Amino acid sequence: MVKVWILIDDRVGSWRQSQGLGYALSNDVVEQKIELNKWGKWPNFLRFGPLKYIGIPSELKRALSSQSEPDIVIGSGRRLSPVLWWIKNKFPKTKTITIMAPDFGGIRNIDLVIMNRHDVRGSVSKNTIISEMAINQLSDKFLSDNKKEWMPKFKKLVKQPYLGVLIGGSTPGTIFTNEMADDFGEKINDLALKNNANIIMTNSRRTGDNQTKIILSKLTVPYYFHDYKSGEKNPIFGIYSCSDLLAVTGDSISMIGECATTKKPVFVYDNPDLIRDKNIKFLDGFYKNGWAISLINKTPKIKNKTKLILESDRLASIIKKRFKNVFV
Repeated sequence: MVKVWILIDDRVGSWRQSQGLGYALSNDVVEQKIELNKWGKWPNFLRFGPLKYIGIPSELKRALSSQSEPDIVIGSGRRLSPVLWWIKNKFPKTKTITIMAPDFGGIRNIDLVIMNRHDVRGSVSKNTIISEMAINQLSDKFLSDNKKEWMPKFKKLVKQPYLGVLIGGSTPGTIFTNEMADDFGEKINDLALKNNANIIMTNSRRTGDNQTKIILSKLTVPYYFHDYKSGEKNPIFGIYSCSDLLAVTGDSISMIGECATTKKPVFVYDNPDLIRDKNIKFLDGFYKNGWAISLINKTPKIKNKTKLILESDRLASIIKKRFKNVFV
């Protein structure tokens, strides 16, 4: 059995992509919690010589060193590139994979880079695979298992049918304002009323307290709300599996991709002041393929959707061919 390590840091949207790919590659998966120190933000293009591994605590190195050698290690985002380098140095036979676009210098000494198409600028290296959307683990079985777990809980709180709502927030370069929260709250309430649905929803670590309160104040339909900051188990996979339709803020590419993977109607709050240029490029493809509908511009539904393939399975198939000596 191929042994896979998944590097888990504090960025949920990133490590969920690693999870999706890791479990598509193998059933022998170990999730490694990664906590870097204050130097973990040090830019990768400055990491040479004695500064190459700066930010990786000694206790983390000892913990990783004490374990048996993995066949594959997966990390998402630029901050985990130095950890992948360190693991490769410790275990030379291990194959390293980074997901998303690291900063300049972050992809050196990485065996395989998976880059979302909206991040591509010009040509790519031979060790790069292009992903058509954010990777996730929402297979039919995964959704079915979560529906069995969460549906009885939701039914005790609010009646079906359900509009699932996922609230993001501010990102580097954009702000989820009070005005946006007010508008989003009104739009999801209207969407619920039009579909005779009640709401099951969660916010995220990027959602401001004021924005959360404003959204809740606009709802006239019955709802269940999970506060990310409560520390209680996040029902996001239950929301994906139990909802009849979904609404999501456009700031999170990973949440939009996960919503679309459920094959349910997906409505995106794509306020142009909230979403970055690369998100716009990403959403254009989703709208053209009929995988999502704009909550603002009301893009028309496409009768014949382009078939949506689970991206984790597609990429896993490619990787198994690339690393055929590992998967013998």
